[in-house]
Amino acid sequence: MPPPETCTCPWQHTRDFGAACLRITPDDDWHTDAPLWLIENQALFDRTDWLPPGPAVTLLYYNGQLSDLLVRWLAARPRGSRLIHFPDYD
Repeated sequence: MPPPETCTCPWQHTRDFGAACLRITPDDDWHTDAPLWLIENQALFDRTDWLPPGPAVTLLYYNGQLSDLLVRWLAARPRGSRLIHFPDYD
């Protein structure tokens, strides 16, 4: 039996499963043509009806403070057309 087809495209995982995850390293070449929104609040990440209407955006959930790895990943190269930081002020 041949191995199952492997999908490495986050947009396909999002389409099929509602979300995707990806391992980040500062030297990877991942990017999106859409604005990249960093979302700290899990409820806002799970339920996106609060987003403004218009073109699609890419949401990236993080828990708590931005990790050094995430900051280095963001600083390594442009990851989206815009970067919007949406922290949870608690």
